[in-house]
Amino acid sequence: MSKTQYNQDVDTGQTVAVAQILKLDWRDEQPSLNLLFHDGHFERFPLHVGVPLTIALEGMRLCTGAKGKPCPDKAEIEEGGAHQCGLCQRQEVSYYDFTGQAKTHAPTAEHYRNTPHQAYLALYDPEHVKVGVTSRGLTRLLEQGASAALIFAEDDGLAIRDLEAAVRELEGLTDRVQMTTRMKVLEAPPEKEEAWRLLKKVRAQIQAQLPEVIPEGHELNSFYYLMPNYDLRTNSARLVRTFPADATFTGDLVGVLGQLLVLQDR
Repeated sequence: MSKTQYNQDVDTGQTVAVAQILKLDWRDEQPSLNLLFHDGHFERFPLHVGVPLTIALEGMRLCTGAKGKPCPDKAEIEEGGAHQCGLCQRQEVSYYDFTGQAKTHAPTAEHYRNTPHQAYLALYDPEHVKVGVTSRGLTRLLEQGASAALIFAEDDGLAIRDLEAAVRELEGLTDRVQMTTRMKVLEAPPEKEEAWRLLKKVRAQIQAQLPEVIPEGHELNSFYYLMPNYDLRTNSARLVRTFPADATFTGDLVGVLGQLLVLQDR
């Protein structure tokens, strides 16, 4: 993102700092903004429900860096493009996965062979269930912004990638979900029992149609209900897709779901 002034001081309401927002992070199962300051140091800024938050965008859109380090070139990124420059993209394992080179790029293939991965189902609504792969457990599930998730298999990364490729071809499953679909979770999220029923049904479908896809001994059945313990439902949420250079967003923080940060206009 661009250089950003943020404000979340409960007592004074004053500006705390000026920094570049790198990402919305769910490490330790709590949402925070990852910030890069002008002197090169990183800081996590926790997001607490109910407090005022102002984000004022300034300047150019910059590369977010790679592997927890800032971009060495401080590269400017075109609006609507990737959040990393080409150099930083190639530092990430995910780059070789998305470009179909996970098995041929030696360091990436080695990473997948040596790292346990899990296959999961993420539920947005009865018509939208995503199949995905992670090595980061609940942190990755929280990033998805789904109402619930089910981890259903574990193996080395290459085997789990092959499993995902087979499962996503089944009717009713996908490996990509649009942000507008993710926002529907805010309107009418399923209750915990209903979410569990729907995900069990999809898992049974996988077992019935692809009986050999999950090797014996690699089955898991770990269910997570991901809706927060506060009321995040809204019928009037507005998705902001583009950010003018001088845009300012102000409101009380209603909550966070995945990569959606929900503000109540003040």
